Amino acid sequence: MSYAAVAGVKWVALTDGNEWRLYNAHAPVDVEDKLFRQVRISDDRTAVAEALGHLARENITRTPEVLSSLWEADRADRAVRRAVEGLLQEDPPDWFVTALKKRIDGLTGGQVRAALGRLRVQFDVPPPSAPEGGQLAPETVIAPDGEKEASPASPRPRPRGKGEAVLADLIAADLLKPPLMLTKQYLCRELRAEVQADGSVMCNGTRYRSPSTAAAKAREQVKGGPPVGRTSWHTNGWTFWLFRDEDGDLQPLDLVRRRYREQQGS
Repeated sequence: MSYAAVAGVKWVALTDGNEWRLYNAHAPVDVEDKLFRQVRISDDRTAVAEALGHLARENITRTPEVLSSLWEADRADRAVRRAVEGLLQEDPPDWFVTALKKRIDGLTGGQVRAALGRLRVQFDVPPPSAPEGGQLAPETVIAPDGEKEASPASPRPRPRGKGEAVLADLIAADLLKPPLMLTKQYLCRELRAEVQADGSVMCNGTRYRSPSTAAAKAREQVKGGPPVGRTSWHTNGWTFWLFRDEDGDLQPLDLVRRRYREQQGS
């Protein structure tokens, strides 16, 4: 960081050949908040493509404001996540309990406060995609719910387009019949999950809303917590999880999603 400051270099990449860390060296924040991306080539090719795509020449020289806006959005996501987690882990303020009471019929303030004390809330923030017109990673990043991510400038995710399927769509189209066992050989460990009738994924006794979230949590069971600056091991569950087809061969879950897209004509 000191060398970058002296040399006038804003974006810094540190690597040992496998792990890559990208920093916004000139950002007026603490060193840990300068971190923008941290990935390992041996872990997740999708995450690596997204992260290293930021080092493309056009992103560093032609559209530096795009990279800066992504870092700002990423930093804001981490800050808000820490603040909300702190709010829930500490004694919840009265205004928060009152707001929840108004949304939930039949519960007292004491019941709401006690429930908050029992909950273990986790936030999964996928890496933000480029604003419209920006040039970024060579691959489309898939958000945990299987939809393409909205740009940081968008207040809400856009509606799912034709062919952007989730598990419930595949089940409704009779392309996937739950319960479906999923498996993955990962770092000498066999990971297992199961697609449920409602389109959720059960993994290690916990129900997740998407294969990607389940895959990230399964990896966390093996590797421990995510890298600094990340809320989870960002993982494309559609390519991570495998299932056995009618011939007994292992196939990626994404194969079924591709069939759905073909069926929909997209």
